[in-house]
Amino acid sequence: MSSEKSDKMETLHNQLAHYFEKIGWELVLTKNDGFTYYSFHPKNENNKHSFYSKHISILYDRYRNKLEITGGWPKDYKPIDIYINNQRQAYPNISMSPDKGVEKIFQDIQRRFLGEYERLWELCKARQDSANERAEKHKEVAKSVFALLGKDWTGKEENKEISTIHEKDMEIYIYYDLECNLTIHNLPYDKLEKMVKFYQSL
Repeated sequence: MSSEKSDKMETLHNQLAHYFEKIGWELVLTKNDGFTYYSFHPKNENNKHSFYSKHISILYDRYRNKLEITGGWPKDYKPIDIYINNQRQAYPNISMSPDKGVEKIFQDIQRRFLGEYERLWELCKARQDSANERAEKHKEVAKSVFALLGKDWTGKEENKEISTIHEKDMEIYIYYDLECNLTIHNLPYDKLEKMVKFYQSL
């Protein structure tokens, strides 16, 4: 982006801040690798400098001479990950002319983008919170299983869906739904008989 356009975008963000202030949002500047990024965040947002926070970004597409309005999303869930009535949700991104005036740009964002963005954000955030809670429970279960074998669970044994233990003749898979699969090789019959009886007694 040229210096002139960069200055115009900075001016636009500062002017829009006045309107966003009225609805409880504020302009946040984040510096990274010599660049300054502008975004609008709810005032009660805790982690305003995170890429995964709730925020609105306004970018300039010089090829189309359009402003692109986009939003931030939780780390693991985006609208395309959400299905309602078997319909995948779409990103609410919009574009508009940068020449229509600050007030009309804000009104367009509020009318065409903000409501749908907030609806989808809440859906994605709920899924993310549920996934985080499930991950914490998975960690507790995995640590307990590892401890039974005198091992420490470090997290290195884990991928996105499963933690695994590989012993000489035994494999244990601990899934994120908290179910465990146990595979034992070369098990003598007398021990198998005891294990089956023990399992039936549970």
